[in-house]
Amino acid sequence: MALQKKLKIKDKSISLECKKRFLDDKYDESFEKGPIKLARKGNIITLQSDWQQDEHEQFINSVKTRIPQLKEELDKKLETIEKVIVEEYDPLEVLASATLNNLIVDPETYSESSFEGKQLNVEVIQNIILKNELEKYTIGIKSRAFEKIEKMVEEYYDQLTTYIMFENTNREKFSKSEKEVHFRVLLNFLFIRGHAYPQHYKGISCELFSLLEETLKQKGFVIEDYWSTVDEIQKQIHDKLNKPLKMLQEEHSKFRS
Repeated sequence: MALQKKLKIKDKSISLECKKRFLDDKYDESFEKGPIKLARKGNIITLQSDWQQDEHEQFINSVKTRIPQLKEELDKKLETIEKVIVEEYDPLEVLASATLNNLIVDPETYSESSFEGKQLNVEVIQNIILKNELEKYTIGIKSRAFEKIEKMVEEYYDQLTTYIMFENTNREKFSKSEKEVHFRVLLNFLFIRGHAYPQHYKGISCELFSLLEETLKQKGFVIEDYWSTVDEIQKQIHDKLNKPLKMLQEEHSKFRS
């Protein structure tokens, strides 16, 4: 039984459709691996599976058994990355290298479709650096072979993508459409990124970090304290910028009176 889906954003809504005109085999380009075919026709991307029903069920069952192993491998990879950063690198230098490679672009040549930088890679390195006290970083000659650590983070990225896909497949309470949307939302926020209102980021961070509230309390704060500090800094900056304008308005009012 062939299974083919299309996820398309149209008029600010997400629709999962399966129409004849998207099932045409005359693709502009296609890639196949085993029973899976990824193909493009114009600006439409399709994913097709030629598995039979029993083969698909066998795959889902194998996914369930692999999730704990994938999680263990993911944790070990992150521990290895942390150990290498702490023992072999200057934290600021490795963070600067990752930032240049993943966040800085040439506006004359930049293309969104071809840019390979990942904001998540920088955040992984940044969070590891911030997690460890300065005293933990060894003193001495530091490695400048940044390709090593960036390759390790890239491998972690690939493993994380696989884990999220498998874990999402195992969500029995979700319908097929809900699993698809859930997976897309996770990938878009973690890996692709885009513009959003500050209130949106604030809401998401409060929800996510509330799960780590006890851990944050050990550090002396919770996520709400973080945002109240950021809001206060922003308020002081705005007040500083607006103070001359307020004084000018007051003097102008006195002159008019």
